Amino acid sequence: MERSVGLLAVVLVLTPAASHAVAWGSAPVTVDLGDGARAHRVPVPCGGVPTFGFARCAQWSAEGLTIPGDLPVGAVHMFARARGGRIAMATAVGLWLTDDRGTRWTRARIDTPVLPLSLAFDSGSDFGAAVGPNGTLWTTHDNGATWRTRRDRSGPALVDVAVTGRTVAFSDAAGGVWVSFDEGVSVRTLGDAARGAMPVMAVHRGSIWVRVEGRRWWRADANGTLEEAARSPWG
Repeated sequence: MERSVGLLAVVLVLTPAASHAVAWGSAPVTVDLGDGARAHRVPVPCGGVPTFGFARCAQWSAEGLTIPGDLPVGAVHMFARARGGRIAMATAVGLWLTDDRGTRWTRARIDTPVLPLSLAFDSGSDFGAAVGPNGTLWTTHDNGATWRTRRDRSGPALVDVAVTGRTVAFSDAAGGVWVSFDEGVSVRTLGDAARGAMPVMAVHRGSIWVRVEGRRWWRADANGTLEEAARSPWG
């Protein structure tokens, strides 16, 4: 079943070999949710008014995943795959979870009224991280059921996140990008603002790969290693 869901906002495939820039927004993107389920985001005109490249909106559709029409999701921001086939959906009115491809959805518990714009999970554990407005970063240790604030600072919204083990990389709307090896408590700055291309992040073979300034690559591992790389793992 395929359903379109509106998104107010700012075709890449989110697989290890196809890195993505800002996850939240209106850029075309396909999120592979496993077992044949995928979510697709495409830009659309905002209210039929020509935008000339500005104030773009976006629309989500899903295949292999049911989003009931009576589910009060509001605007959809991002989808993510968690361990055990669970799918998480960050929306304007809550973070929702399904373990059966959308036959039933439950609302996750989160400790703030502010809600995530993007989220990601470690593929081998129940740990995950989410980011959103006001520089907020949340973490979960129960596969998305409950979320706790780890960072909450005024400033640009955090819009993209990647996770491996307990290592978290995240970026903001201005192109700043950081890596944390302790679930967001302390961070190392890789870039404080975009100088050209926005940061790009992807998880590949257990490491988070981050491209800064459109050319410099960093690799962050689950064991706490961070090092600059001459090139990406994709050549």
